[in-house]
Amino acid sequence: MMLTMAHGDPFITENQSESEDEESDSEPKSKESVPSEPVVLQRHDLANNSVIWKREWVAGTIPFEIDQRSMGLLSPDGVMEFIDLRTGETVREHRLNRSGPVMKISCSVARDDFLVVISNDEMKEILTDGQYNFATFRSPTVRGTGYCFSRDTGELLWEREGLEGAFRLDQPKDLPVFALLTYEVREEPVPTEATPETPAPPAEPAPDSESGDEKPADKVDDSVDGDEDEAEPDVDSGDSSPQLILRCYDRRTGELLQELKGDRAPFAFVGDLLNQRVTLFTINSRVEIDFSPSDKESAAKP
Repeated sequence: MMLTMAHGDPFITENQSESEDEESDSEPKSKESVPSEPVVLQRHDLANNSVIWKREWVAGTIPFEIDQRSMGLLSPDGVMEFIDLRTGETVREHRLNRSGPVMKISCSVARDDFLVVISNDEMKEILTDGQYNFATFRSPTVRGTGYCFSRDTGELLWEREGLEGAFRLDQPKDLPVFALLTYEVREEPVPTEATPETPAPPAEPAPDSESGDEKPADKVDDSVDGDEDEAEPDVDSGDSSPQLILRCYDRRTGELLQELKGDRAPFAFVGDLLNQRVTLFTINSRVEIDFSPSDKESAAKP
């Protein structure tokens, strides 16, 4: 079986669809431009060389993959639709309260639900540059609103704004948690200069070795070829490098459970389903999360 777009554009089969800007010499495209051609999806039976089903959506609709049995489409007017890949029929529709351009749609599928993050803005440069390049194939950078849906019914379980960072598509499937890795920039060091209110302390005189009397210390001239060295201002201790932030969320409610700050990125979840606990490990931290049904809210215990 094969799923294609009828007007010839390649169909994105990863769990995220990314809108790319195509520029030509005659008419450069802007990010706000909307395609004029309708989106047509059709499923083929390669063995019999036949079309199983074929459907058409309005221009500007963005398709994205969910799993092997279903896929989603987001229309320009904010309607998210889920279809059955076997039949092409619509399973569920939701009108989302959102506006603005769509830069990317990323989807992470778990056992009972799937989490869709719609990015409506560009990511910060540092997440896509140099050693902090987290935008890999299975860990796209996102910046927008997350929507969690039931896999059985397609019901909207919750939504949360302000999700930002590297979003692993392969989140723990059987655990009620998910995580994003982002960063914050530390404050730049501020140079300090001497002021008339705080003059530099005078130099202490050195004792005379013969008489024991103190005499002023000889001034040392470090200048070369008559050029005098300029005094460098003192710099307060500080670090302007980015600080990584790991945010852990409750997958059942979208609630932020824990925020860990550090300088290294690796992290891992270990689940204890019998005792209904999740342990989050990082380079410098260990956090235990209790998600037993007796608790009204998930408690994060460092």
